[in-house]
Amino acid sequence: MLGALVGAMGLVACGNNKDDSLSTNYYYHSLNSEGSTEATQLPKEKQELYLIVSINSAKENIRVYRYANGLEYMYHYGLATEFVNKYGDSTSLANFKPGDVVTLSEADEEGRVKQVTKSEDVWVYDDITRYSVDKNKLLIGEDTYRISDSTYFFSGNKEIEPKDIGQEDVLSVVGVDNDILSVRVMSGHGTLKLANTELFEGSYLQLSDDIFVEITKDMKMEVPEGKYRLTVANKGWGGSKDITIKRGKTTKVDLDKIKGEGPKSGLIQFAVDVEDAKILVDDEPIDYSKPISIEYGKHVLTVIAEGYDTWKKMLFVNSKEATIIISLKEDKKNNSSGNNSGTNNGNNSNKNENGNSTENDYKKGDKSHKSDSTQKNTENSDNSSQNSRDDLTDYLATLGNLLDSIH
Repeated sequence: MLGALVGAMGLVACGNNKDDSLSTNYYYHSLNSEGSTEATQLPKEKQELYLIVSINSAKENIRVYRYANGLEYMYHYGLATEFVNKYGDSTSLANFKPGDVVTLSEADEEGRVKQVTKSEDVWVYDDITRYSVDKNKLLIGEDTYRISDSTYFFSGNKEIEPKDIGQEDVLSVVGVDNDILSVRVMSGHGTLKLANTELFEGSYLQLSDDIFVEITKDMKMEVPEGKYRLTVANKGWGGSKDITIKRGKTTKVDLDKIKGEGPKSGLIQFAVDVEDAKILVDDEPIDYSKPISIEYGKHVLTVIAEGYDTWKKMLFVNSKEATIIISLKEDKKNNSSGNNSGTNNGNNSNKNENGNSTENDYKKGDKSHKSDSTQKNTENSDNSSQNSRDDLTDYLATLGNLLDSIH
């Protein structure tokens, strides 16, 4: 039974964009519909705003639209990244979703954004039921707002077109002045509310294969409607529960009732493709020639081998058995120039008994395309850096349907 989750501690960008070292690729944005307007031009003092297009918790990256130049970027985040609400308070990644407008800090030495902050320079209208959508405008009540080429439409985590909005849908709209920046269809969502979170705060919540977020005090978050296996683990305690999120309803889960008896441990087998590699769990070396018993919860996993980049990830143990397969990347910079970059490009996969693995590739949204002027360059970049992008793939979760109910 595969139940350990492995996440990236730090990823490295592989793009050629000079504007931002974290960008892995950039794309021009355009609407597919005819008769579209110009992209929204924000006031100069607000141009360093970004709109979240997608969040991939499996690869720990955020895809954003930058208003300063009309391009989309990919940013990486890690355990040290701070997520901040519009009031300046630290919060969880769970409170960020596609359509939010944010500011981004500079990257740290490992290429991860240090801080993601919700912007206070935009307005947000929730629970909109009285509206009509036209090609270039959105009527809310008696007020008319402009839809432009840079207006995004979402249903859950997916981009949609304005024509996909139903008459009975409930909307959440983000804008600045008279311009619509994003429209979110909220009718297909419910709310998950956690109680008695103390034991698990700072660890992680997993909802099947879809959502993996840090747990905060009395956490409440919007979740697309559907059935999920909810799993938590920390400090030797943990458990699973099947839940159903209903449209417009709140599902409450008391974590005390699923923590089970503790402390629990998972039996973890490590497989490394480099002989004589050293493995450390929470900075303590282990003998991985046989399965290792590791306490349920969050740990730091480090793999070191001479001539290879240091491999450092978060290890999240939440079931009885798991196999972690580790593939190290040769330290080419160190071998060629004698300078060790210390970056982490290791590739990792979790496999079940049948050898299946979980992998989620980054794909461009329907609204993005490479322009003619960048097509040639980006094609060359795509070909030359394909292996690098493959190395950046990380797997946070084992297959949700393999997670064992914990007693």
